[in-house]
Amino acid sequence: MSNNQYTKKQLEIIVGKIPLETIGTKTAIALYKKAIKNNDTVLAEKVQARITTSKEETLERNRIRARERYRLMCAQGINEYREWKQPKSNEYTKHQQQIVRGEIPLENVHTKELIHIQLKAQNSQDFELAERFMDIILARRIDALERAKISNALRQKKNCNYYFDKNAANNIGLSKYQYGLLNGYIGVDECSENILIDMINKFSAQGNETRLAVAKQLLQYKRNPRAIYITQDHWEAIDMIEELVRIPIRRPSTWFTNKS
Repeated sequence: MSNNQYTKKQLEIIVGKIPLETIGTKTAIALYKKAIKNNDTVLAEKVQARITTSKEETLERNRIRARERYRLMCAQGINEYREWKQPKSNEYTKHQQQIVRGEIPLENVHTKELIHIQLKAQNSQDFELAERFMDIILARRIDALERAKISNALRQKKNCNYYFDKNAANNIGLSKYQYGLLNGYIGVDECSENILIDMINKFSAQGNETRLAVAKQLLQYKRNPRAIYITQDHWEAIDMIEELVRIPIRRPSTWFTNKS
């Protein structure tokens, strides 16, 4: 492909198959550069206007997300971000670049390293990258708090404080705890597999196919929470989201490259 030749995606934007107003700043800049190379001043002017608008939209989204994140963090009792120590340099290490590009799985990365990347991105005004890593950090904080709440509830046996129909439970041979699981009063994360297996055996012996199916689904989710996802493939999921929102989603592999 010639360096001046438009890509398939760029051609779809030019002919209107992909609305110009839906493309992001990075995509618009790449198209603008190609239009300049091809001396297409009309297209360049249109795309340049989109670049300006896209940057304004990004700034406004960042302001809204920042306000919402602050509200959410305060509601969750997460205040330590104010005490994050600024990095000595805003240059990314090779290891940090590999994390950003997805070459190192996030589950193998300590939250402290994610914070360093977020701060460097924020300081470099790479707001898109900063937002993504702030979302990851916040998700981890919220997950940790939720797990702590569950553990505390289990220790204090607060999971028994819900409406309990003793007769209904007895009729299907369930304990109070199992009755709570079946009716959603107790989360699957709060029980052991053995509790669910016992429920399956009871419903199987009773020939209760409807409740048996529910108990099996609970056990499947307990063993593999990802089982409820429409797709198990991360990149297929990204493609599905991109198709749904009609806005290009940047892939991690494109960071720290000169590719447009």
